Amino acid sequence: MYLTRNGTYSRNPDNAVKFSGLKPKDMPRGLSLFSYRGSQIAGKTTELTKNPPNPNDVLNGKKFALKCKSIMEDPSYAKQVLINTPVRDSNYERSLVWLASKFTEGRVHLEDCGENSKLTEYLSNFHKYKSKLRIKNLNDYGSPVDLFYATQSFTKISPLSKVNPYEIEDVELIYEGDEGSIWTPKTPEASCAIGKSTEWCTAKYAPSDKRNMWRMYAGHPLYVWFDKATGERLQYHAAGSMNNESDEVELNNEFLLALSKLGLLTRLELTDFKKNILLPEGLRLKGALILRRSSIEELPESMTVMHDIDCSYSAIKKIPSSLIVHGSLYLNNSKILNLPKNLNVGNNLYIRDTDIYLIPDGLSCETLQAEDTKITKINTNTNIKSWCLTNSPLKEVPDNFNANALHIGGTDVVKLPKGLNVGSLDISSTDVRIIPKDAIFDSLDASNTMIRKLPNNMNLYSLVLTYTQIEQLPKRLYVKTYLKLEGTQITELPKDLRVDGQVYLPNHDVFIPKTAKIGAAIKPSKY
Repeated sequence: MYLTRNGTYSRNPDNAVKFSGLKPKDMPRGLSLFSYRGSQIAGKTTELTKNPPNPNDVLNGKKFALKCKSIMEDPSYAKQVLINTPVRDSNYERSLVWLASKFTEGRVHLEDCGENSKLTEYLSNFHKYKSKLRIKNLNDYGSPVDLFYATQSFTKISPLSKVNPYEIEDVELIYEGDEGSIWTPKTPEASCAIGKSTEWCTAKYAPSDKRNMWRMYAGHPLYVWFDKATGERLQYHAAGSMNNESDEVELNNEFLLALSKLGLLTRLELTDFKKNILLPEGLRLKGALILRRSSIEELPESMTVMHDIDCSYSAIKKIPSSLIVHGSLYLNNSKILNLPKNLNVGNNLYIRDTDIYLIPDGLSCETLQAEDTKITKINTNTNIKSWCLTNSPLKEVPDNFNANALHIGGTDVVKLPKGLNVGSLDISSTDVRIIPKDAIFDSLDASNTMIRKLPNNMNLYSLVLTYTQIEQLPKRLYVKTYLKLEGTQITELPKDLRVDGQVYLPNHDVFIPKTAKIGAAIKPSKY
């Protein structure tokens, strides 16, 4: 592979960049993003490795974009910050790939990045002392903290200083108990003093240094815990992390409870937290609790979370019945097997891709997202407004079932019940053959079914009939948005058909009467 002038790869050496007589300022734009071998001084064309890592694949990838979206960050801004972070030498490319990957995993914060930042320092130290380290492959380090610990003995970092907060100006004591005290610094100078010799971004660098992140938290006070028994300091800020003196995510239950009682505990993020601990009972969070991919197996009794709880991909196994969640509860891809009775979730409950097989009595939520679970039966002794049971082994729907939505596509259901009353109905990829005349629904997805006939006088928001056995649409059909007929045997539309949106036709000639009212474009099948 060869490097072209615009920074792309080519197999043709004639398109490659030649470096004879070039000075650093003359280097082609984008070259710094790529590692290369060979002699530029000799004027030879530079040949890259067979499979060169490309940082842009990570920076422009879907996972990177989703991570930016999850933390309400501008992807282009995040990308630029990360590009400016690693050391500008032959290790630049692999450093950037590692850094972008760790950001995507949620193990790197942008506040610690940038030119001459803390992470630049960590990466520089790693490459400087790599030959002396036991682990020499950068990709074997899971986080920036791992790099810090690995190089600590070679960087001559001064030991932690003993700090007496009572002797520091511009700090406020907001709590003092038997186990410890909580202080909040009022100025960047006070933040540096109370966090002396720590790796905190609010204390590691002088207030005049642009790498000091105090101003970033000016609107959200920092809280520093002093443990009376050990002298250990921990810092908590509104972004949701609690960090020890090495800036590693750590928890202290006394600190958490004190913040909770004071109404100062907002968001708590423990993504990829590898300790199985039990959070304290009675905890109250104003914001969200994030436990994605954590090793925590159980939530405590009597905990209230005013926003979301995200336990997706975690080791969570138990949810207490006394848990109060005002937002959504994410349990998808977790180890959870059972839900407690009378669980109350203010918004949506996500249990997708779990081994849950039973919906408990008293469960309350707006929408139950239970795709790819082992649920075989709908429990009507619940308060669930919308049901999504797609690709589950569900066998039947009870008579007189009432909900805002019922999505049972890909299930074992073969017959719809009497008295069905739902808003959105999805029976796609099932063996359902008949739509009962008394069924009430606002939209219908019957794609990939054996449906041959629909009731007359249907008034729907949307209708999807792709790849069904239907040959004729019902009389007096009205569809507000779109009508999809791809893959059907329909050859003629009804005279009294009305569709305000688009109609997607099958891949053959279809007669359209002049009396049919089609509001938007008629599109032929894409298949």
